[in-house]
Amino acid sequence: MIEYGKKTTAILGLLFLDVAFHAMLNHAKTSAEAYTYLGVLAIIRILILISIFVLVWDTVPFRFGLVGILCKKMTPLAFTLPVSTLLSFAMALARGSLLSEGYKQASLWDYGGFQTLFYFDYLGCILFYLITFFTVFKLSKVKYYQAGDWIGKASANKR
Repeated sequence: MIEYGKKTTAILGLLFLDVAFHAMLNHAKTSAEAYTYLGVLAIIRILILISIFVLVWDTVPFRFGLVGILCKKMTPLAFTLPVSTLLSFAMALARGSLLSEGYKQASLWDYGGFQTLFYFDYLGCILFYLITFFTVFKLSKVKYYQAGDWIGKASANKR
């Protein structure tokens, strides 16, 4: 089994790659570049999701079927991951579409709604990065890997 430190490093590395490719996407000069970066971002987001699942795999709530309790702890991440991903995809598709129609990179900002989409995309990404960062470190607490408290909670919920 992979240890917690390596899993955390992998997730943080993927977050760094996501930030880098997101920045490159917003400087794409052609629609082909924008769509290429969109594909890379999609792969990175899938890898982040898989990495978080692998991180959760060793926790006591997951091993003992207390997934409902674990999901309550991860609700912000479960919300921000798809919302941020959809906003990033919308931004990439808008950029690619406008560039393929002949808009220059500087004139994209004059297109109605582009600035709004840009700011919502960045706000979604910032929230996603922060929530992922804090979730990963929340899962570093020893209580997620020791059965004592969780078994008591599970038996209290069944009564």
